[in-house]
Amino acid sequence: MKTLNFCLFLVIISSLTVRVFCLNDRFLTVNDNYVICLYINKSFVNCENLCKAYMNAKDGFCRQPHCFCTDVE
Repeated sequence: MKTLNFCLFLVIISSLTVRVFCLNDRFLTVNDNYVICLYINKSFVNCENLCKAYMNAKDGFCRQPHCFCTDVE
């Protein structure tokens, strides 16, 4: 029983820590708008400025380690 509980504990912890939206840069559609998901494996990245400067997007938000650029033209 202890082994089963330990295995269940490991599965729950791994499912919480391994959530990844995208491993590579890819386009997504959210409410009929194109959104690009950038994989940025660095801390302290300003996603809003990155999206506006390099992706010609109107806005961007961060969900580490990803930047989501919205309204990409």
